[in-house]
Amino acid sequence: MEKEQFRKFIQYMLYILSISVLGYAITPYKPIFTGLILGTVTSFYCMWVLHRKINSFFERVLKQQKVRSLGTILCLSAVALSMVIAIRYDKYVNIPALAFGLMTGHLVVIIIFMLHHTSIARKRGE
Repeated sequence: MEKEQFRKFIQYMLYILSISVLGYAITPYKPIFTGLILGTVTSFYCMWVLHRKINSFFERVLKQQKVRSLGTILCLSAVALSMVIAIRYDKYVNIPALAFGLMTGHLVVIIIFMLHHTSIARKRGE
């Protein structure tokens, strides 16, 4: 992701988090919004790690240095930790909402990708 696209990603994720926090504060569905918040924060962390590792990966490739992994273990351990928290505190965290929250980072990336490519197509006149 380019810097501008990553800034949009951060902006959209913060919007989603703020809506989830408002939902937690206003509605009586606290376990659902707790799951959404936990999943969105975990997804945001995984995407941030992936962005940082990809930038490092390309810098190392250009310098012809040894390349490390892209942080899969960090992401999987973060997801495992959030699932352990959800299972341990199942009265306070809704697991399907957590799963949806874990997918929000990927959905936001897809939306940004689609918006970016439609704006490029409009500029070309397609």
